[in-house]
Amino acid sequence: MGFFDKLSKKTAEDYFKEGVELARIGRYSTAISSFDKAIAIKPDYALAWYNRGDALDNLERYSEALDSLDKAIAIDPDMHELWYNRGVVLAKLNRFSEAIESFKKALVYYPHNATVWFNCGVVQFVLDQYSEAVDSCDRALIIDPDITEAWKTRGFALRSLGRYSEAIDSFDKCLAIEPNEADVWYSRGNSLSNLGRHAEAVASFDTALAINPNHTEAKKYREISLKKQMKS
Repeated sequence: MGFFDKLSKKTAEDYFKEGVELARIGRYSTAISSFDKAIAIKPDYALAWYNRGDALDNLERYSEALDSLDKAIAIDPDMHELWYNRGVVLAKLNRFSEAIESFKKALVYYPHNATVWFNCGVVQFVLDQYSEAVDSCDRALIIDPDITEAWKTRGFALRSLGRYSEAIDSFDKCLAIEPNEADVWYSRGNSLSNLGRHAEAVASFDTALAINPNHTEAKKYREISLKKQMKS
C-alpha cells in the first residue's frame, strides 16, 4: 500500500460520521451503507448499530431496525436511548407488551424523560390498560405539561374508565394548547353526553364538525344528544 493510500484509508469513526451526516439530510439508504462499513471495521461499534437502526426505522424497515438495535443493546445495554428507540420500533411492529418493557428499561436509566412516559402511556392505552395509561401520562405531564398528545391520551383512557368529568378536564387542557383537534372535541362531547349534559355535548360535537365536517361519529352522536336534550 502506497503512502497516499494509507492517508486516504477511512476509519470506522470516519464511516460513522459520514453515516450520521447522510442520515441528517435524509439519505438513509446511503447512511446505512456507511454504518455497515463502520461495523465491518469495528463490529462492536454500538453507536453505529444504533444509528443504523434509526436509519432503518426512518425507511420503515422495522424488523431490520429492531435487529440493529438489539445488536447495539447486546454491546451497550446501559444506553437508555437504545431501549426507548427499541420500544418505538416494537410498537410499530404491534409488539406492544414488549414495547412497554423496553420503555420501562429506558426509564430505569432516565426516569425524568416525559417522551418515554408518554409513549409508554399510548401503548398501554392500545392494550386497554387504561389505569396504567393514565398514570404514565400523568408522569409525563408532571415533567412537561404542554404535551398535547399526553392530555389527549389521558382523556381517552379516563373516558374508557367511565371517569367522564376527569376526561373532560383532560380534553380541555389539550384543547387549550391545540384547539383544532376534532377527535378531542368529539370525545369531549361524548363524555358530556354520558354525564347527561346534552346541550354542552351538542356544542362540542358542533365544534368537531366545524373542524372536520366528515366526522361520522360526531354527526351520529350529535343527533343522539340533540334528541336527548329535547326530551329533558
